[in-house]
Amino acid sequence: MKNLEILYLQADLAWENPSQNRQNFEKIILTQGQGCDLIVLPETFTTGFPVDPVPFAETTTGKSLQWMQHLAAQTDAVITGSFLLKEENNYFNSLIWVRPDGAFERYDKRHVFSMGGEHKHIKAGKQQLVVTLKGWKIRPMICYDLRFPVWSKNRFENGAFEYDLAIYVANWPAVRAIPWDALLVARAIEIRLMYWVLTVWELMDWEMVIVAIPN
Repeated sequence: MKNLEILYLQADLAWENPSQNRQNFEKIILTQGQGCDLIVLPETFTTGFPVDPVPFAETTTGKSLQWMQHLAAQTDAVITGSFLLKEENNYFNSLIWVRPDGAFERYDKRHVFSMGGEHKHIKAGKQQLVVTLKGWKIRPMICYDLRFPVWSKNRFENGAFEYDLAIYVANWPAVRAIPWDALLVARAIEIRLMYWVLTVWELMDWEMVIVAIPN
């Protein structure tokens, strides 16, 4: 596997303001994203974590995906992050993995956060996703997925692990930092991964991207 140059973007998101958030991220991506292989945005990077997805959910032909495709082409890098997606009459918290040629893959958050009411509006996904980049097999997941060890299980079959790198994009409140840290350690032990955490604190909330790297 070749080395990966990864840019992780944290932000004090403009609440429920997709155009402002895209503008803020674009400035950073265009100044710092050149030469990177992968650019990672937080969970629900267009809005923050809203209660009602109806006013903000987009489709796969909407502005946010087109924006990601445009920037992926400009930087020649994969761009990923999650936003609210509408499909027929259902709403999803969807991570989109956008390649420089405009092709994309999608992962719908499996474990929606029922204690925050997410399950009342967001449909849980059913399919896992493993993508490849420069020889790396990468497993992206979203926030509360971290709580469920079976979902992140890294199977060893035919002499190889299912994936080499796990990425969690999250929008997790600071008041729950202690269980977050404990869950990270547990998942790292269970799936035989090392990890490191990049965190920016913004008043009472924090945005983070968690990267787990195989030991």
